[in-house]
Amino acid sequence: MPSPNDQLAAQGAWLRRQLAERGWTAEDLVQHAQAWAYRNHKGEIGMTRSYVSEWLSGKRGVSVRYAEILAGVLNVSTNQFIDGRASQAGKLDDVGTRRDFLRVAADAAVVAGVSPLIETLEASQDDLARVLGTARLGRRRLERLEHAAERYARLYSSSSPAAVGLGIRDHFRAISAALAQSQPAEHQRRMLVVSGRLAGLMSWLCYDLNRQALSLDYLDQGIEAADQANDPVLGAYLRASANRVASFEGDHRGIRDLGLAALDQVAGRSDVSARMLAWFHALVARGRSGTGDLSGTEAALSAAEHALGAGGRPPHGPELAFFDDTRLLALAGECYVHLRQPHQARIKLEEALTLIPAELFKRRASAEMDLARAFVQARQVGEGRALAKQPLALNQATPSGPLTQRARDFTLELTALR
Repeated sequence: MPSPNDQLAAQGAWLRRQLAERGWTAEDLVQHAQAWAYRNHKGEIGMTRSYVSEWLSGKRGVSVRYAEILAGVLNVSTNQFIDGRASQAGKLDDVGTRRDFLRVAADAAVVAGVSPLIETLEASQDDLARVLGTARLGRRRLERLEHAAERYARLYSSSSPAAVGLGIRDHFRAISAALAQSQPAEHQRRMLVVSGRLAGLMSWLCYDLNRQALSLDYLDQGIEAADQANDPVLGAYLRASANRVASFEGDHRGIRDLGLAALDQVAGRSDVSARMLAWFHALVARGRSGTGDLSGTEAALSAAEHALGAGGRPPHGPELAFFDDTRLLALAGECYVHLRQPHQARIKLEEALTLIPAELFKRRASAEMDLARAFVQARQVGEGRALAKQPLALNQATPSGPLTQRARDFTLELTALR
């Protein structure tokens, strides 16, 4: 029979694999677990990163209460965490120390009937806050939700909806529930900003899962939150984000107009990051390329390049981390594909692909699909098909709105040659 240490080591290895598959850190797991607890228990859970580190290293077993939470977060059976504990509970030699024995016994007591006490503790969590006159959401919880919005925006470009979708959804629900409660004015404004950012992430998820109308619905909610928070920069970002759906639908003028409207909304403002301004100009370029406007496209690309290199702007948020010199280069290549200038497109895209790191697999796959389409336009169909094979397979395994759109456009390009 495996020793308890072997069981803990195996459990730690299994949990490390679960996090690696999702691209999560120990801190991410804590955040997901807290979001799950908000939804299912409406309270704090006391889980810390040090607990998770001990689970991952096999130094500590997962208690029954945390087993329920982790099972909910990872969508697995609680048996994954507590199998074998019943046989350990009565064998002090197997457990190893009195402290471990007491912990196992306490876990068994939870199963036997301590859960009503836990429910009472959770129901009482806001008692002190009410006495102190503090907000129900609480400063620390608000800061965690702000941090979560930043983290998911940072992770999204190198993750999949399956990996981050549930966490984004749970945090969106948490902030939505908090907004229904009475809050001080400053908390309310910050919560509205967080809800707007999380609504934008929900829109990304819907777009990647081919739910275009729902994607726009979430953007509408985010824009309303940004307007109520009096945050025109966030509002402009969210309005411009509708370009994804417009692009999917082939609405080139719509993309152009969204970029122009965003630029108009932030005109003269000093609190807009260089990357955000550059992205707005790039959207104008992308829209104009679809209408065949070569001079207008190149003028907008030049404006984007100038904005990206401008100094004296505030730092960009994680939502715009994706838009750097390399992304602008790839977007210029995409524009030349739409302008049906495959030679220019290849120059831009091939250079971009030498710069995009492998871990940004969705960005690389999009550039590869654009390059494959440029090959087909140049009548090098075999090369185009070969290049498209891997990103097409990736899109089947990890659905992505941009890849789905490019797969469709690539197929249309091939059909036009027949």
